[in-house]
Amino acid sequence: INAVVTKVKSHFDDVVREMQARRQTKPRPSVGQRYALSHLREQRMMADTDERRLMIDQLIEAFQRPVSIAVRKRLNYLRREELEGEALLHQLRRIYTAHQLFSTSARPASNDGRRLVPRIICSESL
Repeated sequence: INAVVTKVKSHFDDVVREMQARRQTKPRPSVGQRYALSHLREQRMMADTDERRLMIDQLIEAFQRPVSIAVRKRLNYLRREELEGEALLHQLRRIYTAHQLFSTSARPASNDGRRLVPRIICSESL
């Protein structure tokens, strides 16, 4: 019976270590992101059409992921200005398109099935 208890405890310890590692590596949303996400969730609950819900879902998905410093600054600005409702939604859509926060899974695949790979172009020769 001790062997079974030891095995279960060992498995439990492994699961706890894995959960702690995930928690430490997953970046926490910034204050501006949390502000935007909470208002987007409110807007989603009040959305009257499926098209609007889909658009808000895309925004929620985009702002849940890690974002650039420029986006973080813009979101913090919106929070300080206390934008709400349609004005906030409009600004979030502008940020979404201006900073290309579309998910890579939503982008169309190329015709030949290859993945899109960024190219770095250097103007100076080494």
